[in-house]
Amino acid sequence: NSEMVEAGIRLTLVDDGLYNVQFEQSLYRRTGQNLIDFVRPDTTTTTYAVNLDGVSFKGFETVLNITSAQSNTNDAQLRYARFGFTTMEASKASSLPLKIHVNQFYDIGGIQMAVAAGALSVDHLEVMTSEAMQSLHGSNTIATLLPSCSYFLGIPYAPARELIENDTIVALATDYNPGSSPGGNMQLVCNMACAKMKMTPAEALNAATINGAAALNLSGRKGSITVGKDADLIITKPIPSLNYLCYDFGTNHIQTTILGGHIQ
Repeated sequence: NSEMVEAGIRLTLVDDGLYNVQFEQSLYRRTGQNLIDFVRPDTTTTTYAVNLDGVSFKGFETVLNITSAQSNTNDAQLRYARFGFTTMEASKASSLPLKIHVNQFYDIGGIQMAVAAGALSVDHLEVMTSEAMQSLHGSNTIATLLPSCSYFLGIPYAPARELIENDTIVALATDYNPGSSPGGNMQLVCNMACAKMKMTPAEALNAATINGAAALNLSGRKGSITVGKDADLIITKPIPSLNYLCYDFGTNHIQTTILGGHIQ
């Protein structure tokens, strides 16, 4: 179907009208409508397991029937819930913190599920409902926002201002990857956070440093200049204020970078 496009997934034609979807994140139409509404979830699923450094992870590979009829929302949520619980079980069994990329193109209840499971962070959040927002209110799960991804794909920016006013911990990151955000410039990310997501420069810098470290479970060692933490510092060239780092995004204002006490 010429209207169907691949969006961060591997999509292989299996048979007439059937597609093999691996590590599914999203199916999109050129019209901008989520193809999830056209997926019938009651199809063949094959589970598999991989072993990484002695830790076993389970996943699944599903053959989905793409139809023109809208699927039942609860069925769609159930299918994604199976994937979510598999991921959560692997996190619990391995004692690895749970971090989930969710709500980039649509809301299927993943944020609520992640918060209930005590996830360290939920990342993306370009599409938010009142239910998803409420589940994050006052929780310890960090909302990691990725504005350069929104810029590159031309999708909405995450509602940072609303999240902050909702008593949600907000971090910033690049989502650096070749498919949707081919850039690791955190100065640009901070600028976008201010210009497009209504954060103040102080909020953006805080989200990019100490909150970013917290989203990696490293705030005990990283993210702020504190006695006892790793000596990871930047020394800027002369600038009017720290706010200028977020304002003048086209210039590299860093003069010296120190990592672990060593000048780079």
